[in-house]
Amino acid sequence: MAAMVSLPASPPASFPRVLVMRGFALLILALCASAPALARDYDVELIVFERTHVSGDVEEQWNPGSNSQLSNQETLREFIARRDPQDVLPDTSRLQRLQSELQRSGYRVLYSGRWRQPAAVFQNAPVVTVGGQDSRLDGAIRVYRTSLIFADIALGLEDVGADSLAPLYFINEKRRLKFQEVHYFDHPRFGALLTVWPAEG
Repeated sequence: MAAMVSLPASPPASFPRVLVMRGFALLILALCASAPALARDYDVELIVFERTHVSGDVEEQWNPGSNSQLSNQETLREFIARRDPQDVLPDTSRLQRLQSELQRSGYRVLYSGRWRQPAAVFQNAPVVTVGGQDSRLDGAIRVYRTSLIFADIALGLEDVGADSLAPLYFINEKRRLKFQEVHYFDHPRFGALLTVWPAEG
């Protein structure tokens, strides 16, 4: 708990001015020492996985001409167009155990990656490519800070098959994040796990 410091609102005239200024300086240093520092860099890990056994209701709800489908497609295209070059390692570290459990449980992992990025504000945060490991998956993610940490994620997954009208499923979401927690983005057809940690070192 931060120490409570009380200073006289109007010190006596005989009170040396240098001591008043020194008291304010010590108060400011104490407050700065007690406030958590923002991380300069983030370590981000992401897994995208597919459910291999799903209800037929998912396909029945798909309507390629619906306003929802068209809006999701437009959001995905706009987000993908802003992607930035980013060095992504094609594996995970902190999510490795969950990735193994998913695979043992019969889920198909479509994407896994980890990268380090600056703790940038919205305008300067990189938009990182998601996809490439499975041709049916495409999308991007942006992790950024305001006074809090957020992620914008847009993913599109094509259904199996060569038919150009095969269903296309979407995850479009903005989510407030907490460090060192695993965040789950859900969809009846596929899902994503995301974790963000302050970079060490």
